[in-house]
Amino acid sequence: MKVVVLGSGIVGLWTAEILSSRGHDVTVRALGSALSTTSAAAAAVITPLFPGRRDDPSFQRSIQWYRTTLERFTSLEEGAFIEWIPAFEFGITIDEAWYLEKDFRVDKFADVGLKVDYLRVDPSLAVENHVGDLQEITFGARFATPLCNSAVFLSWLESRLVQRGVRFHRCRINAIDQLRSDEADVYVNCLGFSSTELFPDPSVWAVRGQSMFIPVDANPAPHFGIAAGNHAVFKHGKGFYVGSYFIEGETNPRALPNSVEYHLSRTFTEETYPILCEIAGYEPQSVNLEGVTRVNSGVRPFRRGGPRIEYEVVDGLRVVHHYGHGAHGWTIGYGTALDAAALVETLGAR
Repeated sequence: MKVVVLGSGIVGLWTAEILSSRGHDVTVRALGSALSTTSAAAAAVITPLFPGRRDDPSFQRSIQWYRTTLERFTSLEEGAFIEWIPAFEFGITIDEAWYLEKDFRVDKFADVGLKVDYLRVDPSLAVENHVGDLQEITFGARFATPLCNSAVFLSWLESRLVQRGVRFHRCRINAIDQLRSDEADVYVNCLGFSSTELFPDPSVWAVRGQSMFIPVDANPAPHFGIAAGNHAVFKHGKGFYVGSYFIEGETNPRALPNSVEYHLSRTFTEETYPILCEIAGYEPQSVNLEGVTRVNSGVRPFRRGGPRIEYEVVDGLRVVHHYGHGAHGWTIGYGTALDAAALVETLGAR
């Protein structure tokens, strides 16, 4: 089949990788290279902290997608793209129940299959999620999580696709009619938040993320990540990632770096992070924010009900939708891409 994949983030590249490996003629249409996407802006932590109820079918599907995606990451280049580090997620208490980011209740860890240890935060510690939005942190959850170097991996995958014969067409897509010249059998919509410009979806809302990278020539172990509320600091072999990852309400798809998030991250890193390091059992860490070499920003498409993998005829064009991952493109993207590719291939059989 002749397939055009719209979007070159991690979800679009996984989709192109699967379809091209099965012999389909694949073109990727995107505004820029993979390194200009929100996926490249992400710290690429593969962590299955899915929102929603544990008995929700979308939550259960996400668990399977996560396992499939993690298996794929660890199989490529003998796991060279993955660095496993301890992660500490600090959360809040509501009606005597413990919650982490995005309504993740800790009893769902049993469904995810992660081995978790818990820490008490007593007295509680206030964290400013956003301006004027304070959360009282009361506990921490410790588990191992894989961290992927997003820039290195996306470059590797894009190069792999080019070598396989996948074509990349750099352009802005402003209207459906622009796609007709491709004369493709099917289009796969992996545009993320930008999808709503061509294919309106009222169930999608914007969640902004912004991260900063601080390189360190020699950043000795231990390496670990600490997150609380909207903020996180990951210490790894090449430096630090510092970020505000879940700022809701920003709808500008260009997502230029924002000083509000910078100051929130700075306050968290300088005032709160050292305290949380001690609670986690580490020497208080000092992060030189004057050494920031890169600021990445992007807008994620959170979607009620989880990712949309669905076939639709739009103005006479056959479209398979594959978007709405929110902050979980790295965590479940390969698993959802397998389902999207299967849907594409059912169209070829008609």
